[in-house]
Amino acid sequence: MRRNLPPFSALKAFEAAAKHDSFKAAAEDVSLSPSAISHQIRSLEDYLGFQLFIRDKGFVRLSERGREYYNHIQGIFDSLEQTTQDFRIHLNKTKIVINLFHSFLSSWLYEKLPDFQKQHPEIELSFISSDNPPEYDKFEFDIAIYFGKRPLSGVKSVHLLDDYMTMVASPEMAASLPSQDDIFDLEQLPLLHCTCETKEWEIWFNSFDQPCPKQEYQLNTNDRSMVLNGAAQNMGIAIGRQPFMENHLQNGTLVMPYDKYIDTGYKYFLTYPKSLEQNENIKHFEGWLLNECQKLTMPPRAPESIPS
Repeated sequence: MRRNLPPFSALKAFEAAAKHDSFKAAAEDVSLSPSAISHQIRSLEDYLGFQLFIRDKGFVRLSERGREYYNHIQGIFDSLEQTTQDFRIHLNKTKIVINLFHSFLSSWLYEKLPDFQKQHPEIELSFISSDNPPEYDKFEFDIAIYFGKRPLSGVKSVHLLDDYMTMVASPEMAASLPSQDDIFDLEQLPLLHCTCETKEWEIWFNSFDQPCPKQEYQLNTNDRSMVLNGAAQNMGIAIGRQPFMENHLQNGTLVMPYDKYIDTGYKYFLTYPKSLEQNENIKHFEGWLLNECQKLTMPPRAPESIPS
């Protein structure tokens, strides 16, 4: 049912005039002309059916019923102002909800978070794990880390890093690997495979103009962390991608034995609604995350592209 409410602009003009006992002071308060204030109050009096102000030789004062009405709406204005301020404070100073891949969080970002919390203890981070593109209409979150070939439309997108693949192995296993000229001999070793990208090994061997030797794997799982951990424990060799392999590269449990890096064409983006571009908390997180991405181990030369 439609609400039977007076025009808000007229109420705002009346509240200012009643507070100052002056149309001129009210005009300065709400950035209108005195005549506009007078017109708004006349329209409110017509709507209410009674006189709000006594007008006498250029001066105004509240009528008895005008004073009673003002006392009632003043509390409503105060409550509206406080409620709005409370919600703005909540938006700007408390929590950021982040939608991202579970593997992105567990394999790399999680270990970095204490540094962010040390720098910004006033900001609470909350995470929603998802393997699907962020859907702002279905889920309540502020920002997302998106994996795709191009930025999402209709939102602010910040490029974080490019996705490339290379082969990784434990230092012990890397010491016994064949040279790049004999890359097909890798078929004699156990291959570990992440099913998130079904053609990773095929792409790798094809980049050497070699067919993929086999489709049976020592480990076959959709958990990239498990694949990389298996390689670090000498279970076999694996395809590594950033940022998932970064912690292994830094602590030396995995190495990149070949000078071969393939640009997959995919990228990581930080995305959020354009309405949040001025949110200071999001600016802090964006700057911090970009800085962490710049620290990642990058290829010593430009990666090759996947043949189209």
